[in-house]
Amino acid sequence: MKIAAIDIGSNSIHMIVVEAETGRDLRILDREKDMARLGDSAFADGRLSASVQARALSTIGRFLHLARRRGVDAVIAAATSAVRESANGRQFLALVRRETGQHVALLGEHEEARLIYLAVRDAVDLRGPPSLIVDVGGGSAETIVADSTAMRFAASLPLGVLRLNALFDGTRPFGSKRQDRLRRHVRRLLEDTARAARAARVQRVVGTAGTVNAMARLHLASNGAEPDADLPSVVRLSSDEVSELAEMLLSLPLKKRERLPGMDPARADTLALGTLVVDEVLKAVGAAEIRTCRAAVREGLVLDYLATHPARPSSRSTHDVRERSVRDAAARYGDTTEHGEHVSSLALSIFDGTKRLHGLGDVEREMLHFGALLHDVGQHIEYRRHHRHSYYLVRNAELQGFDPDEVECLAVIARYHRKSAPKDDHDEWRSLAERLKPSTRLLIGMLRVADGLDRGHAQEVTSVEVSVRKQAVVVTVKGKGTLELDVHGAEGKSDVLAQALNRPIEFKLAR
Repeated sequence: MKIAAIDIGSNSIHMIVVEAETGRDLRILDREKDMARLGDSAFADGRLSASVQARALSTIGRFLHLARRRGVDAVIAAATSAVRESANGRQFLALVRRETGQHVALLGEHEEARLIYLAVRDAVDLRGPPSLIVDVGGGSAETIVADSTAMRFAASLPLGVLRLNALFDGTRPFGSKRQDRLRRHVRRLLEDTARAARAARVQRVVGTAGTVNAMARLHLASNGAEPDADLPSVVRLSSDEVSELAEMLLSLPLKKRERLPGMDPARADTLALGTLVVDEVLKAVGAAEIRTCRAAVREGLVLDYLATHPARPSSRSTHDVRERSVRDAAARYGDTTEHGEHVSSLALSIFDGTKRLHGLGDVEREMLHFGALLHDVGQHIEYRRHHRHSYYLVRNAELQGFDPDEVECLAVIARYHRKSAPKDDHDEWRSLAERLKPSTRLLIGMLRVADGLDRGHAQEVTSVEVSVRKQAVVVTVKGKGTLELDVHGAEGKSDVLAQALNRPIEFKLAR
């Protein structure tokens, strides 16, 4: 099923075309964006100007034409703050219906927050303590306190970048007095959100939509990334990095901002304002960082449509975002065998049995599980060098809910599941963050042993028991049939684990 969703925002008009399949991630087929900036007239004059309406109508017509060419089954469209607050907003939507035949829903504040929550929950693992979701748009900033089961608090604040631009003129550099006045204004409006976040003991802040992702692109470009490179699904910005970015943008004249690597010139007059809002959010809740998320209202529209049309049921799991994305990638590359599942089970038994030696935690255990599920995807291209192909495919699988370091870690685990061990002169190993190398080497070692124990992909080794002794780690192998070949396969691949644990690995067959 193909669905197009059009989000008529105050700053931009976005469209995504997705392919939706039961139980799988939404597969993005196309993205379109036009900075129509409906809010420029809406927040200055209280009305949508004739020129703004004409530009937006042209954009919507073009998007509908592209959606039809894609052969979509349904088009969903919605408008938010600028249209909602304009005196002639409803007349504009009637014009769109008359000229294009497309109905556009006018979202209320709570409905907009609900759709953002649906989108973020589908893309980010919100299990555990509540999170604060922040969407800084053109007209408003949505703040949502939520966990994986429900929203606990939602507010729509008049802190959109175009609205702030109309009040504070973001085209000029900010001196200390103007900046203090702006920050006091933002802090006052954030008071209820800060109270709700502190009461819920929020431990994570997730930022979504254009402003936050534009900040991430600017940050990555300033650290050497290609300005036009695709944005990772998750970027982490520390509170210090956000503060430094806000101060830098606020201090620069417009012309210098426009020339910054990674800067979208259409956002040069407003991004400083949006970054300051994010900075104040992090300060208000005492958060150490913000994690970006690309999903927003448009993805929420699609998910809501799937959930409310029983003729096309959706059984999507909303709680295991990362696992669903990994399994979807494995299936996409044709790895639907039981081998990955079985190797994961064996590897996790080795992880648990050696925990008092390695001291790794739940995060590393989960990465081992995901790496095992993905290790053979390179066979989609060819068998002979499939470990190298697995590295490339995992890096480019657009895994949801993982930051770039985690994606790199999974790719490296898959790369070294066979053949040579990691070496300092290998490009793939050098690309991994230094702080992750010790734990990743251990995970690679465990995966290699587990993969060797299912050498014939027949699951004849059913389980293992691991005991840590003074002189060695003993792996007792249980199973059916003749297991010598599997044990021999594991022995030949045990060198990395033995070196990482600083003990030889001994194998024996259970009676």
